[in-house]
Amino acid sequence: MLNFRIIARVFSLLLIVEGVFMLVAAGVSFLYHEHMNSFVYSALITIVTGVIVYTPLRGDEKVSGNKEGHIIVSGTWFIFSLFGTLPFIFSGSVTNFGDAFFESISGFTTTGATIIQNVESLSHGILFWRSLTQWLGGLGIIFISLSIFPVVKSINIQLAATEFSGQQIEKIHPRIKVAARTFLLIYCGVTAAEIIFLIAARMPLFDSICHSFSTMSTGGFSTRTNGIGAFATPYIMTVLTVFMFLAGTNMSLIYFSFKGNFRRLTGNNEFFFIPLYVLYSSYLEV
Repeated sequence: MLNFRIIARVFSLLLIVEGVFMLVAAGVSFLYHEHMNSFVYSALITIVTGVIVYTPLRGDEKVSGNKEGHIIVSGTWFIFSLFGTLPFIFSGSVTNFGDAFFESISGFTTTGATIIQNVESLSHGILFWRSLTQWLGGLGIIFISLSIFPVVKSINIQLAATEFSGQQIEKIHPRIKVAARTFLLIYCGVTAAEIIFLIAARMPLFDSICHSFSTMSTGGFSTRTNGIGAFATPYIMTVLTVFMFLAGTNMSLIYFSFKGNFRRLTGNNEFFFIPLYVLYSSYLEV
């Protein structure tokens, strides 16, 4: 039988976390002297809903099956996308729920499709939120794991083990919670490195952050209607290409590379296939 208490507990924590990120977007609006009410209202609704859904658990509560994992993984994307529509609607950036939900779910699933034709007309807060939805979506299993495992002592979410960047996660640490945090640090570290390189390429700080979020999630949202074409300098294009390659690489391989274990690279067929495919595609275009 399904343990709905644990499912409700996880969803409540996820909503609270999403509300906190909405407040971060509100801070961006404040820095640019824009109206931040849309994010504040969205955050309040999301956090309050999470608090209401919050369900007490017994100290020895356990989950032995993976049915809850199926519901948690699939439900997370829907719930995040559903509440992610609020900033779009409250700000007036998108006038109807269907379009707002499409924009939100496109971000969280890192699809990259958009219904917005004039991107420059959006406020800095909304542009940041669009990119942030992709960056959060790119976290996948890491974001879910860090929220789930403090809930109960034993829960099986083996289903979600391949959610992160669509890759099979290799063993880094016997405890998946520690491994998830390690992947999170790598994800954040590579994102920060890209931001620094883009700033060095004279891309504005705000655009550097947003495009780094989009690159690492392999999503593609931009702060300009023309996309990266608005910043088409050779150095910027090179930086983005390198980090897009890293973003599409199994993060466990990046971890082992930092640890000096290059045998993981030489023995990984997938890693060699990606650059060969990129080179072949470039040759065909030439």
